[in-house]
Amino acid sequence: MYKVADKIAPENTAIATFADWWGYKDEAWDAIPWNAVMSMREGVKVALKSDSNDHIRRLNQEAGKMVHYGGATEDEAIRMVTLNPAWIIASTTTRAPSTSAKTPILVLWNKDPSRPMPARRKSTSTATCSLTRRSQALARRISKA
Repeated sequence: MYKVADKIAPENTAIATFADWWGYKDEAWDAIPWNAVMSMREGVKVALKSDSNDHIRRLNQEAGKMVHYGGATEDEAIRMVTLNPAWIIASTTTRAPSTSAKTPILVLWNKDPSRPMPARRKSTSTATCSLTRRSQALARRISKA
């Protein structure tokens, strides 16, 4: 998509792309690992995707690659696996699905999710979430950082 990013950005278009897989099948033949960041810099909303059941569970680490190798900020990278995919879904439906346990709307991590080996502390698919004392302490430490 990096080849046409300047042409699709004015149309308020979004893309879903692989973080760093290229050349292994037709759809990724001439992809490059900088595709996501280059397209984002042109103004395209970028969502990171995977067609692997294994990698889909670790898209937060794929976002980390955008920071480390692509030069994206942490906010830009996390947006590629949270806000931008939600925007893509909402642009074709009136409301993003939030009732399935497989589509949490809130996830609490024990450390920066774009770093290696973060652990999910809690996730919920409802709009409300009660925090344990330990989670509240963690949230206070994070907000002060």
